[in-house]
Amino acid sequence: MTLNRVQALRTQRQVVLDYCAGFTDDDWTTPSQAAGWRVRDVIAHLGATCRGLFNQHAITLVFSDDTEQTNEDLLAPRRAWPTDRVLDEFAHWSKAFIAAASVAVQPLIGSAPLRVGSLGRYPVRKLPSMLVFDWHTTSLTMSSRQSTGPLLRSTRTASRRHWNGCWQDSSR
Repeated sequence: MTLNRVQALRTQRQVVLDYCAGFTDDDWTTPSQAAGWRVRDVIAHLGATCRGLFNQHAITLVFSDDTEQTNEDLLAPRRAWPTDRVLDEFAHWSKAFIAAASVAVQPLIGSAPLRVGSLGRYPVRKLPSMLVFDWHTTSLTMSSRQSTGPLLRSTRTASRRHWNGCWQDSSR
């Protein structure tokens, strides 16, 4: 079986965009399952991460000894943004990341080790999978949307456990 990390990323990106397209103002301001973060903050985190890979924050994302604090720092200026700007940032920079990921998964580049903050070192080709995981776990509990608003799951507590498991398989 061939693992198509870039296609998985494209698919998950569309899931996030489609889900967010129907948000009301109340949905955007609903507390998420990430302590202290609203739904809009979780989506802002996704956009900030993608954008950060293309600017000076890339160094911080790679070399941070405290990934959780780095996430908070990237989120801070976005907390006051209008929701359309939050979603536009994710839409634009996730698309740019997917284009870059198409190159990053190639054998020569993809085998290079990359430090991912305090989460460890992984082959570059696995970065798209890491974002698929991030985008998927921050996505929706659809059945609860009508009664309690969107409940977005965050990787803030699960990421290290998950990454220490499945990402250490270096065969793919």
